Amino acid sequence: MKRALLTVTQTEAPGAWFGPVLLGAALASPGLAQWSSLPPPATFGAATVVSGRAAFSSGTEVHLFDPATQTWQVTALPQVNGAVAAASAGGSALFTDGFLVDIYSPSGAGWSTTSLSQPHAQVAATSVGVQVLFAGGDPSMPGADLVEIYDVSTGAWSSGNLSVGRVGVSATSAQGRAFFAGGDTGGPGGFGSVTDRVDIYDATTGSWSIASLSVARWGCTAAAIGSKVLFAGGDDVHGRTSVVDIYDIATGVWSIANLSAARAASTAVTIGTKVLFVGGDGSSVVDVYDDATGTWSATTLTSGFGCGIGADPAAVVGSLALFASRCSGALLTYDDAIGTRYCSPAASNSTGAPARIGAQGYPGSVAQGYVLLTAEQLPPQSLGYFLNSTSQGFSANPAGSQGDLCLGGAIGRYAASPFQTGAAGLAELRLDLADTPTPSGAVAIAAGQTWNFQAWYRDANPGPTSNFTDAVSVTFQ
Repeated sequence: MKRALLTVTQTEAPGAWFGPVLLGAALASPGLAQWSSLPPPATFGAATVVSGRAAFSSGTEVHLFDPATQTWQVTALPQVNGAVAAASAGGSALFTDGFLVDIYSPSGAGWSTTSLSQPHAQVAATSVGVQVLFAGGDPSMPGADLVEIYDVSTGAWSSGNLSVGRVGVSATSAQGRAFFAGGDTGGPGGFGSVTDRVDIYDATTGSWSIASLSVARWGCTAAAIGSKVLFAGGDDVHGRTSVVDIYDIATGVWSIANLSAARAASTAVTIGTKVLFVGGDGSSVVDVYDDATGTWSATTLTSGFGCGIGADPAAVVGSLALFASRCSGALLTYDDAIGTRYCSPAASNSTGAPARIGAQGYPGSVAQGYVLLTAEQLPPQSLGYFLNSTSQGFSANPAGSQGDLCLGGAIGRYAASPFQTGAAGLAELRLDLADTPTPSGAVAIAAGQTWNFQAWYRDANPGPTSNFTDAVSVTFQ
């Protein structure tokens, strides 16, 4: 499909937007090569991420996007037709229509099925640890306060209860806690009584606590970044609201901000140090919260996104955030990638694939910039650390490694911040631009400098060995 170059108005350039059209931005990046492999038209229902791939449900199918190959795979849902919620935990993705549940485990037995104990209208789902929680329901029916909890590691179900039964609840999770905010309790005569209640589940202790939003509402958009949880927009007793309630888990303090415009059913994603609140009610506005600076900015798309029938599904894989429209089937992609990858592909590891490195963020000054390094397609449970240098180079199989070192000159090692990959074989490191390791001591990265990054990791292929990702070069502004 041919994409036309359009324009974007923005007060801060968070990255590059792509989709059926390409939207220009200050940090240009190549975008996705093909969307035609996802058969249009599609009616999307829910989205999550599993094993480093974005998973979008559509009717009786799930469309899986692999960012490494930029290709789509389609798999059939065993029993669900029209998923309304999805969440992932322990390497598995769960899709539900509010009663039936289909479980996709790409590294295990493929698909399996189960069900909730009773139907839930407009159910909300989120995950914490190895547990996936489903909450909310029609307040005119029994069980609207029921929270059903599935343990991916054991396949066992347990349950809890919201302090107030309600529909239109918003869910997210952060630092071992699940949050269920707002909703419509029905009240006398049915729907129409919004609540400010926030129910908080601590997966470590299995305990529940409650808090309150500053404004009672339902249909707000929930997101989490670092130790903060944000609840934005929605409908209060007067209609649409722009209020954003922010809870900092680390301090226990609530604060209030505002979207640039009142709206409901926006779609939120967390990518890098930013949370993007995209569209809602057909709005063309994207509000951006930067947790690194604690500031807000806004971007305007050339067309509206969201059609007011619930938040559109979205998923983040690596530096890419993918948004799917429930109404039109259109796809929009935000690319937070920066830098230029080289020395690609790397040598294949025990997974049968080459590990890849990427950089995302904004390579500004030490005070304003941020860079997040990500490594993917690493072996599960692998130990390693990132490397840096101001010079490129090439050394085949150094010290008996199965991979190639693509840095030259003085090589710094982020040995103080080692990683261990999880089941998905992913690792990341947020760079401290004022404290960059070198053989002669830590230095600050200066504007105009170009730095190169690579990751080294241990492997068993078949015996004990090591390997490298490819490399990425980033010029700082």
